[in-house]
Amino acid sequence: MTLDPWVKLTSTSMLIPNLGSNVIFIRHGPTGSMSQGSLPTTGTIMTKITPAFNTTKWTISSNSTYGTFTGTFELTDPPQKRTVPFSGVLRQSTGWPDDVIGDGHFLLPPLTGAPSTEKTSGEVLLTR
Repeated sequence: MTLDPWVKLTSTSMLIPNLGSNVIFIRHGPTGSMSQGSLPTTGTIMTKITPAFNTTKWTISSNSTYGTFTGTFELTDPPQKRTVPFSGVLRQSTGWPDDVIGDGHFLLPPLTGAPSTEKTSGEVLLTR
């Protein structure tokens, strides 16, 4: 377990120097979806995090006051599309060798008509 203090930022535009990079790598835990391979793996930080390729309607917003993030992405498993919410916490740059700048979890709704109605969770990891 790592516990880091979050120093309140005056604006979202200060994310780049405080996260240590303007390019991030995005990793997602297994979803079991045929469209998982379309989830973005890189993004850039300007005033917000923007994925390089976005066929899954991946969005994220951050709260620079509290160091949290929330977002959604869409998985397509014909004939159904599922919107998957995720949330987590950001981590201000501590320098090498630790590259983690954010970690959270998604909550995947079940497919309609699936034998189980349980939701599945998985990780969303942001690294520099």
